[in-house]
Amino acid sequence: MAVGATDLLVAVDGSADSGHALEWAAREAALRQCGLVVLSAVQPPYSGWAGGGSTFGPQLEAAGLRTSQVLEEAAARVRELEPRVEVTTQQVLDGAAHAILEAAPGVAQVVVGAHGHGRLERLLAGSVSMHVVAHCEQPVVVVRPAASPDGPVLVGLDGSAASSEALAYAVEAAVLHGRPLLAVHAWEDYASDGSGAVELSPDVLDERSAEATASVEAELAPWRQRQPQLQAAALAERGHPFEVLRRHSAAASLLVLGSHGHSALGRLVAGSTAMAALYRAECTIAVVRPRSADPVGLLGPTDLDAV
Repeated sequence: MAVGATDLLVAVDGSADSGHALEWAAREAALRQCGLVVLSAVQPPYSGWAGGGSTFGPQLEAAGLRTSQVLEEAAARVRELEPRVEVTTQQVLDGAAHAILEAAPGVAQVVVGAHGHGRLERLLAGSVSMHVVAHCEQPVVVVRPAASPDGPVLVGLDGSAASSEALAYAVEAAVLHGRPLLAVHAWEDYASDGSGAVELSPDVLDERSAEATASVEAELAPWRQRQPQLQAAALAERGHPFEVLRRHSAAASLLVLGSHGHSALGRLVAGSTAMAALYRAECTIAVVRPRSADPVGLLGPTDLDAV
């Protein structure tokens, strides 16, 4: 089967966490009525290896056989879960992150697990998945078992083009899965007079809370109009974006973030240290890059009508 631009790509390595990612991707592909590409990478012996010599031949052969088995078992699992989903497998001699990024331009979104086997188990949440999140043009979903698998879709907003794109993705996910949407704007209760942080008065705090809530409601308005079946709630909450979103993630099935944005939320997703902390969220995370600042124009008028 040829890989299509609407297909999903999931990376597997035989670990339990990549199994969770595989199952999430299979169900998502069934809902979206698209194909699923299952990719597994065989790590070369070292970065400068050019394929010559026999020193690493037996290790590579053994790794290739293990990877082939992982892919066969993954494809069988997809067919067991979702028989209507067409599965394509890809085995690549490359580092995991590079292999995923090379394959990503041909698909609609990329799905990875939160951890992996062996050395990758310690590093995947950092060097692999964070590298993919930082460099992939397609939405990247980092799957972890949710404490509330039937909970709402949670999206963090900050008024940027990136968060508008995240909102579009979150709306689509909420409608597709038949779940409510919770749009959250986190704001911090201090200002600066040039010499340091200044405590705000209760009246100013109330004013900022009202402004933040109105801003979220304004972002939701066009989506509510276009998708009457959407159950969407707006929430403006004082606190650091990471802490606010992590707290609400315990009751969510999916957390959606834009990859760049204004203020603390944008820095949260753009910075590798903060992104690593974000993986302590208690649900699956989707990170979306901006393509357009216009939330109304992101989906066609009938894109979700058939859902």
